[in-house]
Amino acid sequence: MKSNLCCLVLFLFAFSVRAQVEIIDFEIANPRIKVDSTNGSNIWQIGKPTKNLFDSAYSPVHAIVTDTLNPYPLNTNSAFTVGFEIYGGFPSVSFNYQIETQPGLDGGYVEISKDSGLTWQLLTDTSGSGIFFFYDSFGLFTTGFYNVSDTLYNGTPGFSGSSNGIWNRASIEFPCFAIKKPFELLLRFTFISDSQQSASSTDGWMIDDIVIDNSGFCSSLPENAKIPQLSAIPNPIAETGFIDLGDIYLSGAHMEIYNIQGQLLRTDTQLFGNEIRINRGDLNSGFFTAAIKTDEGKTLAVAKLIFR
Repeated sequence: MKSNLCCLVLFLFAFSVRAQVEIIDFEIANPRIKVDSTNGSNIWQIGKPTKNLFDSAYSPVHAIVTDTLNPYPLNTNSAFTVGFEIYGGFPSVSFNYQIETQPGLDGGYVEISKDSGLTWQLLTDTSGSGIFFFYDSFGLFTTGFYNVSDTLYNGTPGFSGSSNGIWNRASIEFPCFAIKKPFELLLRFTFISDSQQSASSTDGWMIDDIVIDNSGFCSSLPENAKIPQLSAIPNPIAETGFIDLGDIYLSGAHMEIYNIQGQLLRTDTQLFGNEIRINRGDLNSGFFTAAIKTDEGKTLAVAKLIFR
């Protein structure tokens, strides 16, 4: 009886964690996705891609594409939005994409809104420069995005050029807060093209498997607490790197490394001083979060890790 009860508790715990990770794979209609219906020439379509380079989705069979069959047209400005909530600790949103456009001219960009679409903030990559503060007390960290210098024909930074048929991943990660009331946010994906005809492939932009992840936790923190958000050096890491803790001095602590699904992969113990050495070991390429904690479980800092 006791064994059955333990199994039931573990099952419910596992289910509750899985329920906090939603993957929008475009296989069935999802109310979170809204294509701009006010634009009669909007070219975003959900379906099976059958183009020159875009011939399959990231996870079969469907994706959202700038037309599933035809090249993108001239002078287009097409958008769709994704609505989501964040809560708990280490929430994140990520997506897979391919791009095939005229470099530096046509392409796509992503914006975020915290007021139901009344105002929008353009997202750019922050992995080399720390955290971009979206609220006074609410920061976010982006990886896999374009830089501010990667501008399109209208001067807006965005994805452009060619990913050569390879899927890339971009991630938006929020800081660790014990949030009791979810924040409701919107992402807007906009694709634009100019009036110049391209002689090369013009498949456009394809996106699949948008992951909304609220499976993390930071229960030891008060609701409005802030903890340092750090980056590893170098980032991405090939084999070894380090985290500079600055004014934080460890005297017996440990580091927990989580993947993007919020699963604990490894715990490094016996940490001392204000610098943590990172050995990649058997971790795969991808995005990870490191939580530096006292042996009593108090979170001292978190760091974003990217392994090549």
